[in-house]
Amino acid sequence: MGFLLKGRPQQTNIPFVPAILNLLATGLDLRGIDTPEAFQNYTPFHTAARIATTPLGYTLVGQALSGSVYGTVLRGVQYLTEYNTVTCAAMCTDMGTCTSFNIYCDAGCPNPNSTTNIKCVFWGSSISEGLALNRGEIRCRFRVIITGSNYYIKEDPMFNLTDLGFYGPRGDAQASAVFAPSELVEPTDGYATLIGRYRGFYVRGPVTPSYDPVFCANKCNAITQYNSINKVNATPFINGAYPKCNMFSIFEDAQVDEVPFSVVCFFFSTSWDSKYSTHGEIVRDGAKTTVSIRVKRD
Repeated sequence: MGFLLKGRPQQTNIPFVPAILNLLATGLDLRGIDTPEAFQNYTPFHTAARIATTPLGYTLVGQALSGSVYGTVLRGVQYLTEYNTVTCAAMCTDMGTCTSFNIYCDAGCPNPNSTTNIKCVFWGSSISEGLALNRGEIRCRFRVIITGSNYYIKEDPMFNLTDLGFYGPRGDAQASAVFAPSELVEPTDGYATLIGRYRGFYVRGPVTPSYDPVFCANKCNAITQYNSINKVNATPFINGAYPKCNMFSIFEDAQVDEVPFSVVCFFFSTSWDSKYSTHGEIVRDGAKTTVSIRVKRD
């Protein structure tokens, strides 16, 4: 017996675009190549990954890889009956806490003979080719193989913050961001503009923070509200004036192996121009910081 499709059909009106793996839904006969090497090199899997549609609102960041994402902010796994990136994206968008997804084929256990699984795996953090660390495993003396693996992340316009009073992001979301608060001192009066920060550590389990600009926007507004109610004064705010949160940046800390371990928000009273966004990555103490976006008040 060759590779048979294993999965649960999805209730969706979204059309299937890449048709190369449609044959799998009817039991594509792959007899004679039921080996790990043959599965990993099987052309239709790689072709499906190469021609797959990049869903609207998402960016392709890894294509036709031989490994799936290794990370901690897992939001769910869904079996598919087709290699359908648009369906995966629709489910990710509906989750709210999903910020990226990975679609791939793997070979299931051999009782009966090996079966092709097509999976969507949803994440609440950023993903990249560097996270293709899960290359299968030995399960009951059977070698699980991963192939045709594509990675997609939500584009920042998907995070609409206008209702919360913000617009952005400012600058390239995958490049540099306002990161070093010690450098962001008001040039005339010399006061620091950092008025708060938040760090959430990614942990395995159902309760863990996500890479979520909406969360940071709400935190920023909460700082302004608290300072207003409690008449918080700090230089140069006097005579009832109080610092307002007018901009925030959000980024992730990642291990040197690129696995993110926390999400960080910095909150500022000044809306800094993108020319001050000079930090894209800082390596220290065995970890590196990768930055993402800056959002200012509308």
